[in-house]
Amino acid sequence: MVAFFFCGPDEINEQIKKTENKLTVLREELKLHEKELVTLHEQLNFYENKWPTLEESKPGDTLKDGCIVVNKFSDTRIALIAAPSDTEIYCQWSKDFNDIFNLLEQKGFNRLDWFIPNVEQLEMAFNNCYLKGFRLVNYWSRAWNGEGGCLVFSFPIGSVAFSCIEGRNYVRAFSLVSY
Repeated sequence: MVAFFFCGPDEINEQIKKTENKLTVLREELKLHEKELVTLHEQLNFYENKWPTLEESKPGDTLKDGCIVVNKFSDTRIALIAAPSDTEIYCQWSKDFNDIFNLLEQKGFNRLDWFIPNVEQLEMAFNNCYLKGFRLVNYWSRAWNGEGGCLVFSFPIGSVAFSCIEGRNYVRAFSLVSY
């Protein structure tokens, strides 16, 4: 059964006024949100252009490509950098870690520029970049003892530990670049 309700001209005019008032409020809210979007866009443009160059950077800084400056050696003008955080992987230890280098290549990096860090380089990252793009987990080093184990650097506690290669830990590639 369908019911029809008939409204008189006064009720229709009242409904039109309510709808117009709602539209006015929505238009004002839309203008406010448009202003917020313009402000956010301006801020984004400001910050996009504020990434430090490798020359200007200091240890712990994130570069525009997402790499993290681990250390700078001013006497040789070489910087040790860590690959972007979205390129680290959780895996078993490997002599070649092909997956991480394939991922770097997919992200536009030259796989030949990267290596798996030793424990000293991981410790440098811990000391200079703590909580700046590194997880609080164990990271594989390239140090294999030949007996089925490898050294990891434990970011939760800042020390070197031993892990069997069948275990899983994170791995992050590093690179040496001149500036």
